[in-house]
Amino acid sequence: ITPYYHYAYTNLAVVLAAKGDTNGALAAHNTAVQYAGAEGGPFYWRARFRAKQGDLEGAIQDLQESVKRNPAAFREAAALVECLIRTGREAETPAITAKYGAADPRGFDVQRSEFRAAVLGAESSVAVNDRGVAMMRQRKYAEAEALYRHALELDPKNHLAMTNMGIVRGAQGDAA
Repeated sequence: ITPYYHYAYTNLAVVLAAKGDTNGALAAHNTAVQYAGAEGGPFYWRARFRAKQGDLEGAIQDLQESVKRNPAAFREAAALVECLIRTGREAETPAITAKYGAADPRGFDVQRSEFRAAVLGAESSVAVNDRGVAMMRQRKYAEAEALYRHALELDPKNHLAMTNMGIVRGAQGDAA
């Protein structure tokens, strides 16, 4: 690996984690952070790793550092909000949500949902909707409708799930 090249260490960490080498992954993440300079990216990726390992306080510290280093840290701020909520620190989230969610509230919600699904193990409304689309394409309308209902339970503002629910209901002959 090229010395002082944090991207290479971050990529190595992701590969090692995928192979189950958590000690090697953490060491590679730590090296990436060491060589990060002014960049926040390595902190974000180590935060994802830490959150998956259950170290939410460490993830919060990394996400705070990542946001500090990158003022346009949209995905990092969304991840930070989710980790704060998961640790019972909801009171810290409104200012972050107001600042980063103002320009694109729906996009911010999607980033939060995707982080919950990918890192924290929670089910994503977007992912459930996508499974519904797959069922609808196979003309399995009852299964698709159930998935759209579930997607809307997870996120009542998921406009795609609302639209898809209407399409599948129409396909079943029920426009209600």
